[in-house]
Order: sequence, then structure tokens, then C-alpha cells
Amino acid sequence: MAHVITLTTLPDNWEDPILNAVQAQALLTLPHHVLLAVKEGDDLCGHLLASLMPHAQADILTLYVPPAHRRHGYARTLMKALLDAARKAACTGLTLEVAASNEAAIKLYSVCGLQQVALRAGYYHDPVSNLKADALVLALTLA
Repeated sequence: MAHVITLTTLPDNWEDPILNAVQAQALLTLPHHVLLAVKEGDDLCGHLLASLMPHAQADILTLYVPPAHRRHGYARTLMKALLDAARKAACTGLTLEVAASNEAAIKLYSVCGLQQVALRAGYYHDPVSNLKADALVLALTLA
């Protein structure tokens, strides 16, 4: 059965399309940052790195489930754990940016109660293709 754990350091096999290991570890050393991981047996099946500012916003910095572990509910499990942690930390809301083309993530966040509050045109940049992509800003009030 899957369960969520809090990590204080990155796993050796860190994989994330948004943050490399150096960036993620640097964020994890900052106050109010948390790394949640969903574990099934001995396997880490996904992670979520967020900033939880008491009496202010919580921000999801990255949520990643490797392709081999997708469609098993791990992302939803991580979101539930984050929402519980944000409420416990007295966060007033939750925000994140997501690529406007990432339909699966947008559906997940919508099911979790987040709604679009803004559009950031050209927010993401792909250095390989040199193309820009829009981001949706999603938010949820917790207080």
C-alpha cells in the first residue's frame, strides 16, 4: 500500500523535469520547504516539493511522478498529503504554475479544488526547441 513520507534529503536517484538535484537540494535547505514522497514497498513512486509559509501562501514548486508509476493515484496521494500539511501549517492558500498544455496535471489540480486565477504567456522556455509555452496560475483558498 502506498504511503507518503517526508524526506530531508534528496534520494540518490533524483529525477525531475523542473529541478535538477542541486536546485532541489538548495530549496530543501530553506526554511518552510518540504519534500514529500510517495512510497510503495521499497519504491519511491513520486515526489512533491513545496514551500509552506505559515499564515501565507503554500506554493508547489514541483510535483513529479515518473512515467512507469503514473495512473496509480500517486499524484493525488501527494496532493492530499500536501493539503493536509498546508492546513496544519496554517497556510492561507495554495498556488502553482502548470503548463497550459499539461491536461493531466490540470485535471488533477482541478479535482483537488484549484482554479485558474491567471495566465502567464511565454512563462516556460524549452532550450532545445527554443519555443515558449504559456503557464496557468492555479490557486486554492485554504483559510
